[in-house]
Amino acid sequence: MPSPARRLMASISSTLSLKHGLSLRPTHQQSASLIRTSSAPGIGFRSFRRSFVAASSSAFSNENREFVIVGGGNAAGYAARTFVEHGMADGKLCMVTKEPHAPYERPALTKAYLFPLDKKPARLPGFHTCVGSGGERQTPDWYKEKGIEMIYQDPVASIDIEKQTVTTNSGKLLKYGALIVATGCTASRFPEKIGENLPGVHYIRDVGDADSLISSLEKAKKVVVVGGGYIGMEVAAAAVGWKLDTTIVFPENHLLQRLFTPSLAQRYEQFYQENGVKFLKGASIKNLEAGSDGRVSGVKLEDGSTLEADTVVIGIGGKPAVSSFESVGLNSSVGGIEVDGLFRTKVPGIFAIGELKKDLVAVLWRQW
Repeated sequence: MPSPARRLMASISSTLSLKHGLSLRPTHQQSASLIRTSSAPGIGFRSFRRSFVAASSSAFSNENREFVIVGGGNAAGYAARTFVEHGMADGKLCMVTKEPHAPYERPALTKAYLFPLDKKPARLPGFHTCVGSGGERQTPDWYKEKGIEMIYQDPVASIDIEKQTVTTNSGKLLKYGALIVATGCTASRFPEKIGENLPGVHYIRDVGDADSLISSLEKAKKVVVVGGGYIGMEVAAAAVGWKLDTTIVFPENHLLQRLFTPSLAQRYEQFYQENGVKFLKGASIKNLEAGSDGRVSGVKLEDGSTLEADTVVIGIGGKPAVSSFESVGLNSSVGGIEVDGLFRTKVPGIFAIGELKKDLVAVLWRQW
């Protein structure tokens, strides 16, 4: 079974090679054949580069790029590395991200990044992609050395499928040969009416979010973590490191209910409790309360009780960040951009990778 990265590159190669020759879109049979033979001489990436560059050498002006990756998360970083490995990046690849940083291993933000200062917390450039897989650390200098154009803090605002262009928030127009959408997810949020914008209420998705939480933890006494998934467990563990009064609140019967059996969850819960963490299971939030200073002061539950808190962290999942790409084809039942087994969307030349994609396997799993 080819790796996801190899499947993506083979898919891009076949799509664009055929685009300038036989067809705008290969059949599944053609794509599968290219995957199996991509390492053979004369077939796959090398032949693709020759055919594509020859067909498009005079077609690109200053605003045009052969390949554009939209997004600055882990999926985008690993995709960039794969382009480099196949000689398809130098002077050809552009990455557009809303963040001020090169792609990094986002899971670190709820782990070592939240350590107290005396525990040597993780900081960039220590966890840039691809350290999580033991690969070369892709710092901003790495992208420069590989000839990859980086556009920071300027997310894509719109896409024109017919003209094959994307426009960023600043008005920059980019024409692409192939577009890879890797915008990931945004944190699911409480409705504003129940207090999600109060100072002291935190969501964690990027470095700025984590820095804001650390500022709160430095002054905090009582922390309430809403959510019994990975984020909730990791943030609660970090709060213990800060020696704070910590409570986890969630509506399910036990931690990680979609993954853990009750007996396994009980072992984790016992370990957390031995380290001072309190659990409130089967509980729903009514609203967040503010103190006289305007900051969050408590979490009111549906049963009428209130948990005191000067810091609240919400970890209730995420939703695909696809607002600028609805025309590419969304899955109405589970969200995200619909793709096939080769990461192709319904639009020729546009691919989706990472957390925002929804393939057939994911749909069937959710329904089951």
